Amino acid sequence: MFIAFSLGFVGVVFSLFQAASWPSVVYLLPITLVMLLGYRFKKPWLFHFAGGIIIGWIILSVFVFFSPSIPEEQTYQTLWAEGRVVSLVEERPWQKGQVAMTRMEFKIERLQSHPELNQSDYHQAWLGLKPKIRLSCYRCDWQPRVDEVWFLPIRIKLIHGSMNPAGFDYEAWAYQQGLSASGYVRIQEAEPLLLERAYSYQRLREAFAQALTPFLDASLFKGIYQALLYADRQAISAEEWEVMRATGTIHLMAISGLHMALVALMVYGLGAGVWRLPFKQFEQYPVQWFGAALAVVLVTLYGFLAGFTIPTQRAWIMVMVGVLFVVIRRKFQPWSVLLLAAFLVVLWHPPSVLAQGFWLSFLAVALIFAWLKTPWSANRPAWQQAIVIQFVLSVGLIPALWWFHQQVPVYSVLANLIAVPFVSFIGLPLLFISALLSLIFPSIAPQLAWLNDQAWYWPWWFLERLASLPASEMSLIPIALWLVVLMYLLVFWALLADQVWQKVLAILVLLVLLLWPRQYEAIPEGHFRLTLFDVGQGQALVIETADHLMVYDTGPRFGDRMDASLTAITPYLKSRGVKAIDLLMVSHADNDHAGGTRRLIDDWPIRSKLSGEPERLESVYGVSGFYACDANQAWSWDGVVFNVLSPGAFAVHESNDYSCVLLVTSGRQSLMITGDLNGRFERRLVEYYGAEALRAQVLVAGHHGSRHSTYAEFLSAVNPQKVLFTAGYRNRFNFPHPDVLGRVEGQGADWLNTACQGAIQLDFSPADWHLVQTSRQQKKRWFHHQCPE
Repeated sequence: MFIAFSLGFVGVVFSLFQAASWPSVVYLLPITLVMLLGYRFKKPWLFHFAGGIIIGWIILSVFVFFSPSIPEEQTYQTLWAEGRVVSLVEERPWQKGQVAMTRMEFKIERLQSHPELNQSDYHQAWLGLKPKIRLSCYRCDWQPRVDEVWFLPIRIKLIHGSMNPAGFDYEAWAYQQGLSASGYVRIQEAEPLLLERAYSYQRLREAFAQALTPFLDASLFKGIYQALLYADRQAISAEEWEVMRATGTIHLMAISGLHMALVALMVYGLGAGVWRLPFKQFEQYPVQWFGAALAVVLVTLYGFLAGFTIPTQRAWIMVMVGVLFVVIRRKFQPWSVLLLAAFLVVLWHPPSVLAQGFWLSFLAVALIFAWLKTPWSANRPAWQQAIVIQFVLSVGLIPALWWFHQQVPVYSVLANLIAVPFVSFIGLPLLFISALLSLIFPSIAPQLAWLNDQAWYWPWWFLERLASLPASEMSLIPIALWLVVLMYLLVFWALLADQVWQKVLAILVLLVLLLWPRQYEAIPEGHFRLTLFDVGQGQALVIETADHLMVYDTGPRFGDRMDASLTAITPYLKSRGVKAIDLLMVSHADNDHAGGTRRLIDDWPIRSKLSGEPERLESVYGVSGFYACDANQAWSWDGVVFNVLSPGAFAVHESNDYSCVLLVTSGRQSLMITGDLNGRFERRLVEYYGAEALRAQVLVAGHHGSRHSTYAEFLSAVNPQKVLFTAGYRNRFNFPHPDVLGRVEGQGADWLNTACQGAIQLDFSPADWHLVQTSRQQKKRWFHHQCPE
């Protein structure tokens, strides 16, 4: 009955994390009644299932209550923090367009408002669990190390990620990682003060990483080796991530249950071999005990080297449960082992259910167990089992990947047929042996790196070829969670049912669900939809008509791996089934409007490109083929009229004023977009075109709400009903400026800000317009941060 209890426990924790607000305890009353009925009518599975729900609810409530937090009032001001570095320190050197940065995870002991150490006047101290923050230092020579305790000036902001349709939920990821806030060191305030250096397993990890430097620096696959040896993935390039994502092999780059299990099996085999050596003192212990003891020690050491991150903890617990069954020599019960591992993982860290890796790893193991119980798997050769299992996993994980990403790697079966056996039996063992030898004999590290590179070259070449094939990923219409659950019930019914007719029925119903024709939401002729993305302090939006689509601005670039095209635009386009972009218009070449242009052009076929600064786009971002926006340009798509109003109507001199000003009209409803146009040229637009030509029901405010844009004269001419701002939450420019908000409200218009609403979607028809949704409201969860009222 533990299976029913575990299902109830894990299920309720996951369900509670899907709630927009924390449910009332009153909901426990019917569950308690169900549990009592199960006891009264001798239905133990019902009793245990309901008991799991109640216990899970209580455990999560306790976890949330005791989780450390930082009050909102202690943010966005300089405070002095005493705390410890609890992760490897990431160093990002200066590059063109990026400042040098040092980043780490920092566990705060206390915050105070004065720079004197040991001040009794502190803002807050934590007696129990300490809040962990992600801390950065820009343009500084400060060189912290793991486990050092520092007293330093910092400025904190609570985790407030971008919210976009089909986009990555950064706040859920941060909550799952135990991050309470992010911040940066105010190095200009004072020099950080080193208090002491504590000792933990993180120092072992740091020493291990430093000792492997000669081996890793000599390798072509440094980022992959670091990820596999000690879970440091910062050196994996954006191109390598793209290859693994397109081939469905990203799971190989996480210290997962697969890696832990491989280490356990290798060490267990080594221990069993040692036990058989002619030493009498070994014979008094069963070989299972001896091998298992070595496996526990080495797997735990591997976990330490991997930083014992949340995914590593999850993998370690799964392996320990398997080792436990070996030690006690109980008959292996796959479902009990699997659900005991799931129960312990969630009990240890309830937010684990927010991780995609949690579900994909447990589902993968469950699918393997289910397949091995079918009569079709009996007495098959190992090579056939390996092929069929990869096929079962690739097909069986489709519903989960569909729900998580709205896309499925088409060639993942082929990719994993090569990658999994290679990593399991060649790549990982060779890497471990090479790392050990390079620690003992540093002089041969370059030769060992060459040997590993030769082994990895051909599998990686194969993955690159697969990733470059057309249609390497299949985009799917977003699916509801209940439908995913139903699909998995049918999958396991088909695999585990005893009767053939039940298997056939389950497969037929599953095929109907999978192949049922689904259509993307259509936009009628003469209508258009605006999707204004939440990209922080930047701007990116999409305009869709019945058969055409344009992207206006591509948002900022956040480093060498991340930009708004990757995090917001591309996920949305894939969720809409888009095949090509008809027009890309980049208002001007500033990073907050054009940072994602390079990636968007690389990822999508684009038929036409316009910009206010085509030459500067080419010189800064290396993109070509743009024509200049001009006031004479106009076109019609599916009954919707597009007019470029500027530049070209009059001379401009500053970069912001080269912004493409666009007016989109459907019947009597219009949308105005002005880029970063400032107030002087807003007046010139009014003078040149007259107020009547500028009328628009919705205005995307210029320059993110700068007080030097969206002037009263321009607002009066446009006369909008709704003004939309694209600003970062609590940004350092204080956008949208209070003066601008006053002018908007004085005009009688309402306003929305992507910083607090997330992505904003509006639909326009010839007769009216209306708000479709705001992503922060649509995706709201109780642990998400909300703007203060």
